[in-house]
Amino acid sequence: MMFEGKEMRLDLIKELRATSEWIEAAGVDADAEQNALIRNYQDRLLDGVTEAIQSKVISGTMDNLSKELVRLKQERTIAAMVRMAEDVRR
Repeated sequence: MMFEGKEMRLDLIKELRATSEWIEAAGVDADAEQNALIRNYQDRLLDGVTEAIQSKVISGTMDNLSKELVRLKQERTIAAMVRMAEDVRR
């Protein structure tokens, strides 16, 4: 799962690495405004990655909960049928 997640987010990872390289390439000669723009861009990329991971986890959890709710309802229906069949048999 981690490998698949890494492969899906490979473009974002490359962008994050590129921003780090921009900062290093700019070095001491770069002005504060340029560094602030690069840091802002990097922060937005990190926020995007974080939100993508969160949405993936939340959607998976909601899917599992939905399936579990359907299973529970079916289990209760079957239990009610079993009780009715036992009453008829008695």
